[in-house]
Amino acid sequence: MGSLMSYLFSGRIGAEHMNDPSLDIPDPKTNLTPRQKMVIRDTWALVQKDLRTNGIDLFIELFKAHPSYQKQFKSFADVPFDQLKENKKVQAHALNVMYAVTALVDNLDDVECLQEMLLKTGQNHRRHSVSVDQFENLSAVLVNVLAAKLGPTFTPFARSAWIEVLEIISTTVAETLNPETPS
Repeated sequence: MGSLMSYLFSGRIGAEHMNDPSLDIPDPKTNLTPRQKMVIRDTWALVQKDLRTNGIDLFIELFKAHPSYQKQFKSFADVPFDQLKENKKVQAHALNVMYAVTALVDNLDDVECLQEMLLKTGQNHRRHSVSVDQFENLSAVLVNVLAAKLGPTFTPFARSAWIEVLEIISTTVAETLNPETPS
């Protein structure tokens, strides 16, 4: 466990600061702690090593779990499931999504920018009739893909941090997917 913690926090905090209580003080705007933000960034850095493959795998898993979702993507709605991985339009969209997640992770400390990016994401997806449930289902699939890709590095703490940040993302995106819903 010690080497895992050292790996996850390498270059960020030394061993002498691992028990620093300030790392567990939630941000008043997001409720994420500095420790949660670090584990989100560190686990995403591992995913970033192969964004193309990991993004395609995310969409494959999404369409396995929710086959009807593929029909919402006009450019690859009719591509046979076994040909999705090789389809350039799937690859391009998968990369766009992964770059968007990267931008969100990169802006965890800039809450105003993060919020604007999420509201824009909601506006873009509203035009395509994406529901809040579909966004939440994508979040659940992302957590499962992270667990499968990262193995033991995706600790229970990392899982809970990702679930929390994805809840923030879904809640903010929902503001534009369902603008008439009171918050």
